[in-house]
Amino acid sequence: MDVHRKKETGKLSDEFIANLSHSLRSPLTCIKEAVAIVLDGLCGPLNKKQARMLKIAMKQINRLTETMENLLKKDKIG
Repeated sequence: MDVHRKKETGKLSDEFIANLSHSLRSPLTCIKEAVAIVLDGLCGPLNKKQARMLKIAMKQINRLTETMENLLKKDKIG
């Protein structure tokens, strides 16, 4: 693979990652806020099992958010 083609492929890959991360950020923020509202009991009381499941969901939402942030940092550095 020649250098020009390699650069072009890398550029397309970086653009894809950046676009994907930005496209996921807004819906993920909405999901995080909705889970937080329910977890905080603003929609009514939760039993222990419901609270545990929402805490697991919040942990995974935070993990995905961190992964997207790392991808964006990589895109800016690279």
